[in-house]
Amino acid sequence: MLQQLASQFASQSCIFTFSSKPFANLEHLLQELNPAQRKAVETTDGPVIIIAGAGSGKTRVITYRTAYLIGVRQVAPPQILALTFTNRAANEMKERIRTLLGETATQGLWIGTFHSNFARLLRQHAPALGFSTNFSIYDTEDTQRLIKEIMGELGISLQMLSPQQVQARISAAKNRFVLPHEYLEKSTRFDFFERAHRSHLYALQRATSAQQRS
Repeated sequence: MLQQLASQFASQSCIFTFSSKPFANLEHLLQELNPAQRKAVETTDGPVIIIAGAGSGKTRVITYRTAYLIGVRQVAPPQILALTFTNRAANEMKERIRTLLGETATQGLWIGTFHSNFARLLRQHAPALGFSTNFSIYDTEDTQRLIKEIMGELGISLQMLSPQQVQARISAAKNRFVLPHEYLEKSTRFDFFERAHRSHLYALQRATSAQQRS
């Protein structure tokens, strides 16, 4: 599944056209980069690792490199994944690329934070995972509130088990790629609360999270 998702970027192909003006602007602006920055932008064959400190122009290099790939190397925007730490930086990069290459240049471009990009990817492929494309993403507070409600429905005392403990076990199971029914199959009556109930909570949490918003 992960390989299929990863191959999506390489499998998409589109034809994009730009006017000659953006090309001229791009070449002019590349001259404003220092030698190390320009080398990072123009080196597009094979993997490149760039080690840079604070204030060295990392975001600027990523922006220009993305614009260079699209405008000069004619790479289709949907084939480019650019990750940033903040939505503000991502929006600034998109605007800068539009300035360089035109309004349509960022259509289909995967540029954003880790969370926003992969939430977008999950929504595109949610049906393959058994989820609705309109699923909700719970934060820690939402998750613990849901677990607490389910524990009440199952008659599990908060004195015996805390929502935080249950959440930690659910997280551990997810990290090991253990599905709810698999968790149940491995449970014994001696660790009923430690495993079986956690599996039920995990399953209920998954089902509730996948419900479409009204």
